Amino acid sequence: MKRLKLALITGFLLSVLSACGVIKTFIPEQSVTDPLGIDGQSVEFTVRQVPETLAGATIVTLASTTVEANSNLAEVLPDIPSEQLPPAGLEPERLSTKVGFGPNVIIRLPQTGTSGVLPDSFTLSGQRLDLSIADNSESFSKLLELNETLVLQRQDCSTALECSYQFADAANAAEFIDLSISGAEFDSLYRIISAGGENTVTLTVTLSGYSEPGLPEGSTLSFELRSSEGKIAFN
Repeated sequence: MKRLKLALITGFLLSVLSACGVIKTFIPEQSVTDPLGIDGQSVEFTVRQVPETLAGATIVTLASTTVEANSNLAEVLPDIPSEQLPPAGLEPERLSTKVGFGPNVIIRLPQTGTSGVLPDSFTLSGQRLDLSIADNSESFSKLLELNETLVLQRQDCSTALECSYQFADAANAAEFIDLSISGAEFDSLYRIISAGGENTVTLTVTLSGYSEPGLPEGSTLSFELRSSEGKIAFN
């Protein structure tokens, strides 16, 4: 009789555990606001010129110089409180969100040692994002490289050295980066944000672009990050 009871209990537990996978298929995607915690953060990029090459020879085109700039953003976020975590067996499996820039950008020429002129427009031609999230025991990293063409058009100028710009397609600029994390990557990320203590989030963004006339080295571009509503999926 004891063996029969044990077999019945074991069978019941196995059926419950297997049912968790079935239950998860019926859980709809859940919305989460600004899952990376970066929406509205200001980032500033300092320009450095990148020489162009042709047939092995280095050419610097002063009228339309390709430039590159990067910026680092770091912050510390706590773990998700245990009472807000789903029951064991019903953990989510995928996170997706869109990242981009706010509509307004400020471009400034260096204060000294320049005779440059701010261009009518500036084109972003390449974007690279390095995302890292780590706690005391584990780390997660994600790299995205894009070649999205985003055009900035000059608006008002407060001085000869500083002008405001707006994206020609602000809606696209706000969410042109499609970030999706699933599988083993998401498992690692979930362990970090649900246990192990404070989480250090580091985002390094590298941009490349060009204009005519080109921006002199030392110029700065100030952006505001956008992170749209994310989605958590359970299957």
